[in-house]
Amino acid sequence: MMSATTDIVPRLAALAIVPSAGQPVAHWSQLNIEVEFPQDMWWSMPKFISDDILKKVFERGETEVLYAWDWKGSRPGSWRPDEQATSFNRYVIDFVTMTQRNLDNERTRKVRVVHVVKS
Repeated sequence: MMSATTDIVPRLAALAIVPSAGQPVAHWSQLNIEVEFPQDMWWSMPKFISDDILKKVFERGETEVLYAWDWKGSRPGSWRPDEQATSFNRYVIDFVTMTQRNLDNERTRKVRVVHVVKS
């Protein structure tokens, strides 16, 4: 029986089957992470962030990956070290449960990995 750590890469690769060819994608860079929001809306993570996260999963076998989002002053962030305001939110994505959790307010959302088709 495979552990969650060794099983994650084949499991994610299976999620990224190209429907027309029925074959796994060639590389994690052809994938992107999306986060679920209300009313069945999915937000596509910026490619450079998604690539950094997926590289850790596919090349290092990590099952949980941390990342931060900077609102750049457009709104307050949830991270408040020593009660000081910041523009950052901190997250962990768990690729076993396919969820993203905000480390500061515990809000949890579903995530999915999608194949990106370039035309």
